Amino acid sequence: MILNSRRCDLRLKRVAVLQSNYIPWKGYFDIIHDVDEFIFHDDLQFTKNDWRNRNQIFVNGKLNWLSIPVGTNEHRLIIDVEMKDHRWQSKHFKTIEMAYHRSKFWSRYKDFFEDVYLNRTWKFLYELNRFLIEHISREFLGITTRFSDSRDYDTHGVKHEKLLSLVKSAGTDVYVSGPAAKDYIIEKDYLDAGIKIVWKDYSHYPRYVQKSNEFTHFVSIIDLLFSVNEPSLYIWGGGRILKFVVLIKIRLAEQFSCFDEFFSFGNIFSGIKKDLDEIFPSRSAFLFTCRASFC
Repeated sequence: MILNSRRCDLRLKRVAVLQSNYIPWKGYFDIIHDVDEFIFHDDLQFTKNDWRNRNQIFVNGKLNWLSIPVGTNEHRLIIDVEMKDHRWQSKHFKTIEMAYHRSKFWSRYKDFFEDVYLNRTWKFLYELNRFLIEHISREFLGITTRFSDSRDYDTHGVKHEKLLSLVKSAGTDVYVSGPAAKDYIIEKDYLDAGIKIVWKDYSHYPRYVQKSNEFTHFVSIIDLLFSVNEPSLYIWGGGRILKFVVLIKIRLAEQFSCFDEFFSFGNIFSGIKKDLDEIFPSRSAFLFTCRASFC
């Protein structure tokens, strides 16, 4: 099943379970938005060279890794990973500042990231990750999902069995998961437990203007934050609201002589004009993209 929208059925509890990642990509926040409860599952083995302690941003037009030094010991849980050398904090802030200080929305988020990297000292990796994820979710994206910790629930077994026991213990009716989990989730066991699985679809995200000639969706959420006025529009809103606008108004737009006139028709859509201006440099580019995508 493909998830296209969040259903407002108060009888069904929707849950997602993920390990905490370092300033993750927008798809991570999309899953958070789609559920009633998001469970951080950090009492699992730490894996090096993974998303737990690193992510990518664009610096001078090229992808650059922001990696937190945590050592190479894999014989520990994520919740036990400490950050003993704190010099990385100022280095990461300087890199982010260099990459985005000329961005249109740098001033909107600067104080927050300055506080995270320069005014605080973080001991455990999972605490930093969760703080960033929860703050960005609530304060910058307007997400109201409840956050919880897998250690608050009774679990047993390993891997598939442990995850299923966690989901059951949380009283889940619908479990939302990324498609990568198909490699280890036995869907029949969930159905037998009365839990429906929804496989998240990441294919709907619209593009936005990045500081690179080669666009990619798979960068940290901060790239989106600093680049557009309404970041949520480019996650759960982008593929739905923009397509809705296009389907209703594409034929009307063909009759208009200018891009501004297109958006003057119906004030309800005027709020997204600035964001669309960043994507489409002209009316013709907008119409070409619409036809290619939907016609």
